[in-house]
Amino acid sequence: MPPSFLRARNRHGSYVIKRDGSQWWAYQETTRIQAATGDDSAQSASPLTTMDGWLVHAGCGPAIPIVLGPGEHYARIWRDGPIPDRYGYVKEWRESLRVMHMLGRRLQECFRFIEPVRAHDNAYSHELRMLFLVACMEVESACKAVLLANAAAPTGKDFTMVDYRRLEVPMRLSSWGVELSTKLEYGTIAPFEAWAGGAASGLPWYQAHHEVKHGREQHLDMATLGNTIAAVAAASIMHNAQFGYEALAEPLGTGIFHDGEFVVTKRPTWTDGERYLTTPFAMAFRGEKDPFIAEHVARTFPGL
Repeated sequence: MPPSFLRARNRHGSYVIKRDGSQWWAYQETTRIQAATGDDSAQSASPLTTMDGWLVHAGCGPAIPIVLGPGEHYARIWRDGPIPDRYGYVKEWRESLRVMHMLGRRLQECFRFIEPVRAHDNAYSHELRMLFLVACMEVESACKAVLLANAAAPTGKDFTMVDYRRLEVPMRLSSWGVELSTKLEYGTIAPFEAWAGGAASGLPWYQAHHEVKHGREQHLDMATLGNTIAAVAAASIMHNAQFGYEALAEPLGTGIFHDGEFVVTKRPTWTDGERYLTTPFAMAFRGEKDPFIAEHVARTFPGL
């Protein structure tokens, strides 16, 4: 049995191909801009005599099977595209946004006294310790929220970093990188890169947080500027990885992908088969209905 939905591309954009019995239909995916302006010229469907013949006629490459159907997604996991209404997590998105702006302001306050350059990465203080711990708590909270939203259970009594590492596969956290928007020469910050390639190693900054949290007198020197920057960057990346690449910029109307402190310089890439279908959501923006659009169904990511 051939798959029900496929995606193919040509020089004009991306097409979703739908099977209805023995009949195939091609829909050009509508972009977010077209949806916002009411331009529905791209939202047309046409029956195909044969799928292979249409692909050749349209100048498309091979048709790729799509893993999830229209309206289906992995809860709180972004997949390279617009997220209308944040998939039902608007309140959580806004709360996370507020926290990110507060963390950014606290980090900027620290930069008034310590210049953010690599030579100062080992500087430490009680003020940095407080920000470091709060940022790590936000990362833990975000990771736990994603796992719970996907009906994942902890491997032990409570969720730990062992469980949070399971998010590397569906979210590709090691592929994210940011820079300081006010100090680009600090370089790329990739707080989850130790998880790349399925490595079982821990995150150095998070391991330091554990020592500082449970032993201030012995380990205050681990509450460093470098670890604090990495932790706040990790919280920023978790926000983006849940709610979308533009999630921090949209309310500000700037069109710039940063939250006032971090600029996204690296992000994951997804194949056409892995990306969520955008056409149903673009139509939903205009209040239109289509018989092949399914309800929003949160799927549990395999392996969680």
